[in-house]
Amino acid sequence: MEFENFTKNFYLYKFFKDFAFIYAAYVIMFQLRGLSVFEISLLLALWSGITVFFEVPSGALADKWNRKYMISLSMFFKAVCFIIWIFANNFLTFALGFVFAGVSESFRSGTEEALLYDTLKSYNKENKYNKITGKAKFYEKIAVGSSIFIGGFLASISFNLTTILSVVFMLIAMIFSLRFKETKKKTSTEEVKYFKLISDAVKQSLKNKIVLKVLLFYLTIASVIGILDEYDQLYLNWINIPIAFFGVWGLTRLIVEAIGSRISHKKLFNINSENMIRILGVLSGIALIISISFPSVFILPVYILTYFFTAISEVLIETKLQKQIQSQVRATVISIAHLIENLSVIILTSVYGLLSTIGGLYHGFLFFAIIIISYPIITLFIRKEAKTIKTA
Repeated sequence: MEFENFTKNFYLYKFFKDFAFIYAAYVIMFQLRGLSVFEISLLLALWSGITVFFEVPSGALADKWNRKYMISLSMFFKAVCFIIWIFANNFLTFALGFVFAGVSESFRSGTEEALLYDTLKSYNKENKYNKITGKAKFYEKIAVGSSIFIGGFLASISFNLTTILSVVFMLIAMIFSLRFKETKKKTSTEEVKYFKLISDAVKQSLKNKIVLKVLLFYLTIASVIGILDEYDQLYLNWINIPIAFFGVWGLTRLIVEAIGSRISHKKLFNINSENMIRILGVLSGIALIISISFPSVFILPVYILTYFFTAISEVLIETKLQKQIQSQVRATVISIAHLIENLSVIILTSVYGLLSTIGGLYHGFLFFAIIIISYPIITLFIRKEAKTIKTA
């Protein structure tokens, strides 16, 4: 019963933490309150910078302190961000909100996964990590899709109402996170110095070929998918989809991703997960290439397959990473993976913008497809070497 209560609470937390109506219209809100496109770009760059800066230190802090409280603080900081936005009407005030948003993201990144895995381990249920992660992602994506769909209508009534309701749901997520059980790590890290913990995790990651493949996944596929949805509207406009249907597309895409996450634990995808991740990468890249080669409303089902295939592979790769890391450095190594992803996003976005400016949207999307397909090709040349990461 205690295990079932934990999983139910975890699912509720994952649902509410991204149930933010303001996601649907915050850029429009910025514009209507006087910010230029350049200023909005600076805000997004600030958010990425803050996230990158705190990513690894927050992971080390989670390993040494209390993961439950790290997650709770993450939700609190996110609520603070939205509260600031309610009263913001200039660049600096919005920027202050993004500082809290960046810290919130870094506090949560890696900590969630580590807490889940160690909690399952305390119940001798770590073999269920794949299934529970997939189901949690299912609820998370449903929440995001629903909030975006509803948020558009709410924003047309009042931006403040949309933001206030978002604050309420962030605080609800914080309450659920406070009900988590903080487990004991297998090995105490009290004597391990802060920077030595980070250094050990980096060195051991580079020595382990399987973990190297995982980090390469975050550098390529995860990075592309993380920013591709930002350019969905450009693709929809390219094929002349009315703006009124953008919200419907967003919800549909997230439902398809949720289904991919939900079925990722099936035996078909786990017989040989390493080869399956490569196959899914190739299929994702091909789907994207077909979509931009024959841009049409009728090709949207193919375009959405890019998200479906990567949603499955994301769960498979996270499971593989968890099995290769010892408990006490788990949050740190996962944070390193997300750090790599965030740094890659900055570079990929810049290259996409340059290519799209020079040669049009086709070349920008083609660049993304090539990056996705590069993962299965490169990993074929990395020798498999399975070792469990541990501190010195």
